[in-house]
Amino acid sequence: MTQARIAIIGAGVVGATAALVLARAGHPVDLYSDRTAEQLRDDVPATGTAVLFGHSRDVDHTLVEELYPDAPLSTGMNTRLNTGEPGALEQVLAFDPDFTYTAAGIDVRLRAYDRIRLFEQAGGTVHVETVTPRNSTPSPPRTT
Repeated sequence: MTQARIAIIGAGVVGATAALVLARAGHPVDLYSDRTAEQLRDDVPATGTAVLFGHSRDVDHTLVEELYPDAPLSTGMNTRLNTGEPGALEQVLAFDPDFTYTAAGIDVRLRAYDRIRLFEQAGGTVHVETVTPRNSTPSPPRTT
């Protein structure tokens, strides 16, 4: 019996992670994007949450190994809100909480790029094309 292929549309960090995990589990996976991995990394404006906090870091590491061991870590933050009056230094609000966990900031575009590359190394196929509801016949894979 032939194993069905899995198609994932969208190669952002979530689509790339799903494709990578499924490919590593032995499933044949096709990942579709209208941009190459390099375009996703270099040409797309920064969006999304670049900081992974506490438990979300743990969950992420159960899906994909630690790719950024030298990333800057944070164990707290500080916030100051002034009155806004010119020259006024009076603080309306100030707090300095310590996290009960470690947070790490990794650009979402870099995370997606690296996972796409790992997905390809795991035998997955990336298709760079515009996907529409009428486009039901996949084209041959193109190198990204």
